[in-house]
Parts: sequence; C-alpha cells; structure tokens
Amino acid sequence: MTINITQAKQRRALNIGAKTVAKTLKKWTKKNVDVSTTTDLISLSESTDIIDAPKNYIALYTEIESNVSPGVSLVFMSKKDATALISLLKNRLDSRAINIDKIGKSVLIETTNLLSGSYLNALSRLTDVSLVSSIPAFISKDKIKNIVKYITEKSIKKTQDGVIFVNEFIIKPYSIKIALFLLFDKELLNILARK
Repeated sequence: MTINITQAKQRRALNIGAKTVAKTLKKWTKKNVDVSTTTDLISLSESTDIIDAPKNYIALYTEIESNVSPGVSLVFMSKKDATALISLLKNRLDSRAINIDKIGKSVLIETTNLLSGSYLNALSRLTDVSLVSSIPAFISKDKIKNIVKYITEKSIKKTQDGVIFVNEFIIKPYSIKIALFLLFDKELLNILARK
C-alpha cells in the first residue's frame, strides 16, 4: 500500500512546510528569510540521478515511521551551503573560516529535523497518514552508493514512491540550497541499518 500524494496535496505541503521552515529560520537567525521552493513527485528510479550526482556534499537522513508506507528522508546540501548555514546560526560573517565541528554538526542535524518534520507534518495532515521522523543522523557516501544501487536494481515502478522538495533560503548575504527527498520504501531502512 502506498501513500496517495496528489500534485495538489504536494503543492499544499510545499507551501505549508516552506512557511514553517522560513518562520523558524527567521527566529533562529534573527534575519529576514526568503524561501524559494520547488517540488516534484518522483519514482525511486528517478531519484538516483539526483542523489548520486553531487560530489562534494553533506548528507543526512531520518527514518520515516508510517502506518502505511515507511521509508527515509534524505537531506543533501553542498559543503559550501552547509558552512554558510552554520555561519549564520553561529552568528559569524565569514563562512570560509567555518569548520564542521561538533557544534556545526548539531546545526545541520537541527536543520534536517526542521525540514523533515515540517514537510512530513504537512503531508501527514493532508493525506491522513501517520508520518513521523526519527532523530537525524549523518550518512556516509558508501551508504548513499548502496541506496542508489538498490534503487537502480529494483524494478521500476510507474507510481510515485516519493517526493522531492528543493529549498533555497535567501538569508543575506547567503543563498543556501538544500534538497529533501522523502522516499517511501521499507528496504531503504534495512540498507541504512547495515554496518
């Protein structure tokens, strides 16, 4: 059984989630936040082109618990955007001097939690399906490769298996782009659990 996510529900979730994210980031940074977002329904097979493309990126995930179709949320951002985000939330002006230390990782985990939670809550309300995310964690590039391999080898479905939300946050002087994938496939949880 899959979650019935129509394009209308997807667009409404995009608007609700983006407003929640912008409001929270404004509170965190004490700066005006403009959000530009796009969204698309995707099949698992389509997701591999996007997930496997970045070379110099940071990736985090959360498990999605659901009474219908469990899965994972994957968050991707470039290292440049990750350091800009850390810089903003640590109140520093020069993101080039920022290292992704313990506090920086904490910033990225909280941002992932905000993104996943905001969009999952919106989709949950609009589809009447329970969607709850776990605490975010960093994911290695090896595990990303395993996910891409699994998706590539799996028979291609014609129905959608997930949603991608691409968010661009304009918080002057930065423009930060973050991609969020919500992929509904139980086997992805097993791949992430393997050592």
